[in-house]
Amino acid sequence: MEFFDSLPMHWLAVTTLYESLKDMRQLPAILCRGYGYADGLFAPGKWDNPDFGFTVDVPVALSDRLNKRFTASWAQAKTFKSRISFEVRTALLVLARLATIVLFWTRDLTVLQMIAVLAVQQLAISPLSLVPSFAWSMTDADLRVSHHLVFAVLSAVWYALVPPEWADMLSLTITFEFCLGYFLLDLGVCAYLTLFGKSAANRAVVPPLKALATSVVWGSLTSRTYPFVLCALMHGTKVNFALLAIDAALSATLRCAALVESVTKISPFSIQYVAHRLIHLPNFYDHGHRTHHGILESNSTRRASRG
Repeated sequence: MEFFDSLPMHWLAVTTLYESLKDMRQLPAILCRGYGYADGLFAPGKWDNPDFGFTVDVPVALSDRLNKRFTASWAQAKTFKSRISFEVRTALLVLARLATIVLFWTRDLTVLQMIAVLAVQQLAISPLSLVPSFAWSMTDADLRVSHHLVFAVLSAVWYALVPPEWADMLSLTITFEFCLGYFLLDLGVCAYLTLFGKSAANRAVVPPLKALATSVVWGSLTSRTYPFVLCALMHGTKVNFALLAIDAALSATLRCAALVESVTKISPFSIQYVAHRLIHLPNFYDHGHRTHHGILESNSTRRASRG
């Protein structure tokens, strides 16, 4: 089984992640609101990020350590010999995910069984995606923790003060129909932006119809099936849009996330930087992220469709 062959690579990814994040904690607190990325390198000197409106000096010693560490990790990662080709692996992952989704929505699987099946699929078919996936999930850990804390408080106050007959007037229960509607709407918006949006207008060459159709199919089967997985895990959950509106107005989750960042001294953008370099290591890249780079997509939706 390829998973057991990949155990040394898991240790390589874990140590690279840990040592890199430990280095990242030395960076100024201002980086909790931005990160720099240039040609795959953590560039020393002036670190300018116009999107976040700041410039900061990055220690040369720190960037050198990061680059040397990833250069060594790159060399080690190349020694792994995959038993399955990228094309076969991708097809197996897609088929396994679709089968799991169908089994759940036909009520042949419980939520816990679905989680277990998906986890086993990832370990069996694409084992080198395990640590990078965990690292990538950490990029929004501060927001997730803050969301649960804030909504626990908001829900308790809301349902204590608002009459029961009004409390859920703006609520929506997650169902298969909601998931399907979201999928079709999302697909339509992305198709429109890709064909007629700003990124389409800036293209020097219009992609062939076959390339666009291939991207729509593979993008839908990989990134765009995530909503079906998420909605399946949330099936029956009642979402109160009144609480979402209150949170947005008060910026409560964002304020809480900033507090979490100040306590941990780890920027989510720093984690994203390290995770992104991990998924571009040889062999690790073929176990998941490569599909993302083969899909034509508009700039407006790129952040929402990382595979």
